[in-house]
Amino acid sequence: VSNGTFYRYFANKEALEAAVGAQIVDDLSREIAREQVGLTPRQCVAVATVWVMRKVAADPEFGSILAEYFEQRHEVIRDTARNMAADIRAGTAIGDFAARQPMPFVVSMILATLGAGARDVLAGGDPDAVGELLAAAHLRILGVAVDEADEAARWAVRRDSIGM
Repeated sequence: VSNGTFYRYFANKEALEAAVGAQIVDDLSREIAREQVGLTPRQCVAVATVWVMRKVAADPEFGSILAEYFEQRHEVIRDTARNMAADIRAGTAIGDFAARQPMPFVVSMILATLGAGARDVLAGGDPDAVGELLAAAHLRILGVAVDEADEAARWAVRRDSIGM
């Protein structure tokens, strides 16, 4: 692609990266949403977490990009963070969650731990073990009792339909 053609569509390299990143995150969000149909908010959190770790293991290049976006709170995950906050509020409204921390803190914690989990999987960690650990931690951050969080995380790992 010539520079003239490139700059007709993108102002600079960062604009191109942002457009590609936004498409990656949008695709990821749609894939996760398909996995979550008919689930409770707790199950949605657990399934999404396990699914992301499995996706990272299946596609390390994607995993590396995603880890960076999550760790840096890159602008392309802004919509993901907004959607996550809305899902948490909906779960709180029906009594599935009881987070005591401010919403921006909760969302930041979940995104940061997803990035750390992705790095662990990229380094050879078992995606199901990492996913289960993170899912339980995310649910605890959301105010779910330890035993209930652990059971939801185990359920998500056992759920056969989660996959690539």
